[in-house]
Amino acid sequence: QGKFSCKYAMTERLVCGECGSPYRRCTWRQRDGSYKIVWRCTSRLESTGLCGQSPTIDETVLHDGLLRAVNQVLEQRQVFEDAVKESLAKAIAKQEGADDAAALEGQLARLDEDFRRALNMSPHTTEDAERQNQEFIRIATAKEGIHEKLRVIRQEQEVMAYGCARVKALYDLIDEKATGIREYDDNLAARIIRQVTVQSKEQICVKFNEIDIELEMSLNG
Repeated sequence: QGKFSCKYAMTERLVCGECGSPYRRCTWRQRDGSYKIVWRCTSRLESTGLCGQSPTIDETVLHDGLLRAVNQVLEQRQVFEDAVKESLAKAIAKQEGADDAAALEGQLARLDEDFRRALNMSPHTTEDAERQNQEFIRIATAKEGIHEKLRVIRQEQEVMAYGCARVKALYDLIDEKATGIREYDDNLAARIIRQVTVQSKEQICVKFNEIDIELEMSLNG
């Protein structure tokens, strides 16, 4: 009955509150020959039997609800900024692993010194040779454990650095759009909206990227 496209922000973000399936953008031809853009749950479109009550949402109505949600957040700019700052502070705080990494690097340096001392030993008896060998084993085992801890810490730091960059980008976007938005912008929606859940024909829940803000918005103005 219609066509669909994955070129729109909501294709990956608009989901059914009943079954969790994504919504799909469809072009419907009406009886009078005109066309209407709507969004429908893919489970209903494909007759999977997983969803029976999800509503069809008119795109114009959806865009109006999303526009009001974005502007409501921007109108509460101070709250929004505080939330972003808190997220950024938490992300930066998690980078304290850098201190742990420095301590581990120091342990590695000391183990290298131990290894050099053990290597310079001149065993005179079988017991001396055994003690030297045990020392080599101790050092190797300790270094292996430290290298593994460093690997985990560096992975966490990479994740945190990426998260900080995304939060900063969102913060910059707030400053750019702080005066409010008059028309729905699909590119902007893709950048700042994480997910939109269709709760009913009259209501959606909008979740924003990087910060814990969720807004329930009416679809009837």
